[in-house]
Amino acid sequence: MYSSKYDELMDLGSLIHRLDARPTPALISFAGGERLELTGKVCANWIIKIANLVGETGSGLLLDLPLHWRSVFWCAGAWLAASPVYYGTGGNDNFSEDVALAVTHLAETAARWEESTVADVVMVQALPALALQYPGKVPLGVTDATSEIRSQPDALIWAESPDPTATLFPGGPTWAQLGSQLQRAVATPTTGEYHLTSQDVLGGALESLFALARGQIVVIPADPN
Repeated sequence: MYSSKYDELMDLGSLIHRLDARPTPALISFAGGERLELTGKVCANWIIKIANLVGETGSGLLLDLPLHWRSVFWCAGAWLAASPVYYGTGGNDNFSEDVALAVTHLAETAARWEESTVADVVMVQALPALALQYPGKVPLGVTDATSEIRSQPDALIWAESPDPTATLFPGGPTWAQLGSQLQRAVATPTTGEYHLTSQDVLGGALESLFALARGQIVVIPADPN
Protein backbone atom coordinates (compact mmCIF):
# COMPACT_ATOMS: atom_id res chain seq x y z
CA MET A 1 0.00 0.00 0.00
CA TYR A 2 1.18 3.53 -0.73
CA SER A 3 2.61 5.10 2.41
CA SER A 4 0.60 8.00 3.89
CA LYS A 5 2.64 8.62 7.04
CA TYR A 6 3.51 12.27 6.56
CA ASP A 7 5.37 14.40 9.05
CA GLU A 8 3.85 17.77 8.14
CA LEU A 9 0.34 18.95 8.85
CA MET A 10 -2.17 17.76 6.29
CA ASP A 11 -4.47 20.06 4.34
CA LEU A 12 -6.12 19.69 0.94
CA GLY A 13 -3.24 21.31 -0.91
CA SER A 14 -0.64 19.03 0.65
CA LEU A 15 -2.88 16.00 0.01
CA ILE A 16 -3.01 16.83 -3.71
CA HIS A 17 0.75 17.39 -3.70
CA ARG A 18 1.30 13.94 -2.18
CA LEU A 19 -1.24 12.44 -4.57
CA ASP A 20 0.69 13.90 -7.50
CA ALA A 21 3.76 11.97 -6.34
CA ARG A 22 1.86 8.68 -6.10
CA PRO A 23 2.59 6.53 -9.20
CA THR A 24 0.44 3.63 -8.01
CA PRO A 25 -3.35 3.23 -8.40
CA ALA A 26 -5.35 5.63 -6.23
CA LEU A 27 -8.85 5.23 -7.68
CA ILE A 28 -10.76 2.44 -9.41
CA SER A 29 -14.18 3.26 -10.84
CA PHE A 30 -16.95 1.01 -12.13
CA ALA A 31 -19.37 3.91 -12.62
CA GLY A 32 -21.32 3.92 -15.86
CA GLY A 33 -20.48 0.28 -16.55
CA GLU A 34 -16.81 1.11 -17.22
CA ARG A 35 -13.75 -0.07 -15.35
CA LEU A 36 -11.23 2.73 -14.96
CA GLU A 37 -8.02 2.68 -12.91
CA LEU A 38 -6.22 5.95 -12.22
CA THR A 39 -2.88 6.56 -10.52
CA GLY A 40 -2.49 9.21 -7.88
CA LYS A 41 -0.66 11.44 -10.35
CA VAL A 42 -3.51 11.27 -12.86
CA CYS A 43 -6.08 11.96 -10.13
CA ALA A 44 -4.10 15.00 -8.99
CA ASN A 45 -3.88 16.27 -12.56
CA TRP A 46 -7.67 16.12 -13.00
CA ILE A 47 -8.24 17.85 -9.66
CA ILE A 48 -5.73 20.62 -10.40
CA LYS A 49 -7.20 21.29 -13.84
CA ILE A 50 -10.71 21.54 -12.38
CA ALA A 51 -9.43 23.81 -9.58
CA ASN A 52 -7.99 26.14 -12.21
CA LEU A 53 -11.27 26.13 -14.12
CA VAL A 54 -13.36 26.83 -11.00
CA GLY A 55 -10.96 29.55 -9.91
CA GLU A 56 -11.23 31.13 -13.34
CA THR A 57 -15.04 31.19 -13.32
CA GLY A 58 -15.57 32.25 -9.71
CA SER A 59 -16.62 30.82 -6.35
CA GLY A 60 -19.70 28.67 -5.95
CA LEU A 61 -20.26 25.41 -7.89
CA LEU A 62 -23.67 23.88 -8.52
CA LEU A 63 -23.12 20.22 -9.41
CA ASP A 64 -25.63 17.84 -10.96
CA LEU A 65 -23.71 14.61 -11.55
CA PRO A 66 -24.25 11.07 -10.23
CA LEU A 67 -21.73 9.51 -7.87
CA HIS A 68 -18.85 9.06 -10.31
CA TRP A 69 -15.09 9.56 -10.51
CA ARG A 70 -15.83 12.83 -12.32
CA SER A 71 -18.06 14.06 -9.48
CA VAL A 72 -15.32 13.26 -6.96
CA PHE A 73 -12.81 15.29 -8.98
CA TRP A 74 -15.23 18.18 -9.50
CA CYS A 75 -15.80 18.43 -5.75
CA ALA A 76 -12.12 18.10 -4.88
CA GLY A 77 -11.13 20.63 -7.54
CA ALA A 78 -13.72 23.15 -6.36
CA TRP A 79 -12.63 22.76 -2.74
CA LEU A 80 -8.99 23.14 -3.77
CA ALA A 81 -10.04 26.43 -5.40
CA ALA A 82 -11.70 27.50 -2.11
CA SER A 83 -15.17 27.19 -3.64
CA PRO A 84 -18.21 25.68 -1.91
CA VAL A 85 -20.16 22.99 -3.76
CA TYR A 86 -23.94 22.70 -3.90
CA TYR A 87 -25.70 19.59 -5.14
CA GLY A 88 -28.54 20.21 -7.58
CA THR A 89 -30.83 17.98 -9.58
CA GLY A 90 -32.22 18.30 -13.07
CA GLY A 91 -35.57 19.37 -11.65
CA ASN A 92 -34.18 22.30 -9.68
CA ASP A 93 -34.31 25.38 -11.93
CA ASN A 94 -34.79 27.91 -9.12
CA PHE A 95 -31.59 27.42 -7.17
CA SER A 96 -31.24 30.22 -4.63
CA GLU A 97 -27.53 30.03 -3.71
CA ASP A 98 -25.02 32.39 -5.28
CA VAL A 99 -23.07 30.24 -7.74
CA ALA A 100 -20.68 31.19 -10.51
CA LEU A 101 -20.58 27.80 -12.24
CA ALA A 102 -23.20 25.10 -12.78
CA VAL A 103 -22.26 21.68 -14.16
CA THR A 104 -24.61 18.88 -15.23
CA HIS A 105 -24.39 15.76 -17.38
CA LEU A 106 -27.81 16.40 -18.95
CA ALA A 107 -28.07 18.71 -21.97
CA GLU A 108 -31.72 19.51 -21.26
CA THR A 109 -30.89 20.57 -17.71
CA ALA A 110 -28.00 22.70 -18.95
CA ALA A 111 -30.30 24.42 -21.44
CA ARG A 112 -32.85 25.25 -18.73
CA TRP A 113 -30.17 26.45 -16.33
CA GLU A 114 -28.68 28.67 -19.02
CA GLU A 115 -32.11 30.13 -19.85
CA SER A 116 -32.92 30.78 -16.18
CA THR A 117 -29.40 32.14 -15.45
CA VAL A 118 -28.88 29.79 -12.52
CA ALA A 119 -25.16 30.58 -12.71
CA ASP A 120 -22.80 32.89 -14.56
CA VAL A 121 -21.45 29.92 -16.52
CA VAL A 122 -23.29 26.67 -17.31
CA MET A 123 -21.38 23.59 -18.48
CA VAL A 124 -22.41 20.13 -19.63
CA GLN A 125 -20.15 17.24 -18.65
CA ALA A 126 -19.66 14.00 -20.58
CA LEU A 127 -19.36 10.99 -18.24
CA PRO A 128 -17.59 8.30 -20.33
CA ALA A 129 -13.89 8.02 -19.55
CA LEU A 130 -12.70 8.29 -23.15
CA ALA A 131 -14.96 11.21 -24.11
CA LEU A 132 -12.99 14.13 -25.49
CA GLN A 133 -16.12 16.25 -25.77
CA TYR A 134 -19.82 16.07 -24.95
CA PRO A 135 -21.33 13.33 -27.16
CA GLY A 136 -24.59 15.17 -27.89
CA LYS A 137 -25.50 18.66 -29.00
CA VAL A 138 -24.30 21.32 -26.57
CA PRO A 139 -27.12 23.85 -26.00
CA LEU A 140 -26.68 27.45 -27.05
CA GLY A 141 -24.78 29.44 -24.41
CA VAL A 142 -23.61 26.28 -22.63
CA THR A 143 -19.93 25.25 -22.50
CA ASP A 144 -18.51 21.75 -22.97
CA ALA A 145 -16.90 20.95 -19.61
CA THR A 146 -14.63 18.19 -20.91
CA SER A 147 -12.99 20.45 -23.48
CA GLU A 148 -12.60 23.25 -20.94
CA ILE A 149 -10.97 20.99 -18.35
CA ARG A 150 -8.50 19.60 -20.88
CA SER A 151 -7.45 23.13 -21.85
CA GLN A 152 -6.51 24.08 -18.28
CA PRO A 153 -2.85 24.17 -17.08
CA ASP A 154 -1.41 21.12 -15.35
CA ALA A 155 0.04 23.32 -12.59
CA LEU A 156 -2.18 24.95 -9.97
CA ILE A 157 -2.56 28.66 -10.70
CA TRP A 158 -5.60 29.35 -8.50
CA ALA A 159 -4.70 28.88 -4.85
CA GLU A 160 -6.78 31.34 -2.85
CA SER A 161 -7.03 30.79 0.90
CA PRO A 162 -10.58 29.78 1.90
CA ASP A 163 -12.53 31.32 4.75
CA PRO A 164 -11.79 28.81 7.54
CA THR A 165 -15.30 29.26 8.96
CA ALA A 166 -17.10 28.61 5.66
CA THR A 167 -18.42 25.14 4.87
CA LEU A 168 -17.42 22.99 1.91
CA PHE A 169 -21.10 22.25 1.27
CA PRO A 170 -24.34 22.84 3.18
CA GLY A 171 -24.21 20.74 6.34
CA GLY A 172 -20.60 19.78 5.68
CA PRO A 173 -17.40 20.59 7.55
CA THR A 174 -15.71 23.98 7.48
CA TRP A 175 -12.35 24.38 5.78
CA ALA A 176 -10.74 24.52 9.22
CA GLN A 177 -12.43 21.26 10.19
CA LEU A 178 -11.36 19.66 6.88
CA GLY A 179 -7.71 20.16 7.77
CA SER A 180 -8.09 18.47 11.17
CA GLN A 181 -10.19 15.67 9.67
CA LEU A 182 -7.55 14.99 7.01
CA GLN A 183 -4.90 14.92 9.70
CA ARG A 184 -6.95 12.41 11.71
CA ALA A 185 -7.38 10.31 8.57
CA VAL A 186 -3.61 10.18 8.14
CA ALA A 187 -3.18 9.03 11.75
CA THR A 188 -5.98 6.43 11.56
CA PRO A 189 -4.87 2.86 10.83
CA THR A 190 -6.36 1.60 7.56
CA THR A 191 -8.83 -1.27 7.57
CA GLY A 192 -7.73 -2.49 4.16
CA GLU A 193 -6.11 -1.51 0.90
CA TYR A 194 -9.40 -0.46 -0.71
CA HIS A 195 -12.13 1.95 0.32
CA LEU A 196 -15.58 1.49 -1.22
CA THR A 197 -17.31 4.85 -1.68
CA SER A 198 -21.04 4.39 -1.21
CA GLN A 199 -22.45 7.68 0.02
CA ASP A 200 -24.15 10.57 -1.76
CA VAL A 201 -22.22 12.71 -4.25
CA LEU A 202 -20.84 15.30 -1.81
CA GLY A 203 -20.34 12.89 1.08
CA GLY A 204 -18.77 10.37 -1.27
CA ALA A 205 -16.28 12.93 -2.53
CA LEU A 206 -15.34 13.93 1.01
CA GLU A 207 -14.87 10.36 2.22
CA SER A 208 -12.77 9.67 -0.90
CA LEU A 209 -10.37 12.43 0.17
CA PHE A 210 -10.06 10.88 3.63
CA ALA A 211 -9.36 7.48 2.07
CA LEU A 212 -6.69 8.97 -0.18
CA ALA A 213 -5.13 10.66 2.85
CA ARG A 214 -4.91 7.22 4.49
CA GLY A 215 -3.17 5.90 1.39
CA GLN A 216 -6.07 3.66 0.36
CA ILE A 217 -7.37 3.00 -3.14
CA VAL A 218 -10.81 4.58 -3.62
CA VAL A 219 -13.37 2.35 -5.36
CA ILE A 220 -16.38 3.97 -7.03
CA PRO A 221 -19.08 1.29 -7.49
CA ALA A 222 -21.24 0.83 -10.55
CA ASP A 223 -24.30 1.42 -8.35
CA PRO A 224 -23.78 3.30 -5.05
CA ASN A 225 -26.90 1.62 -3.66
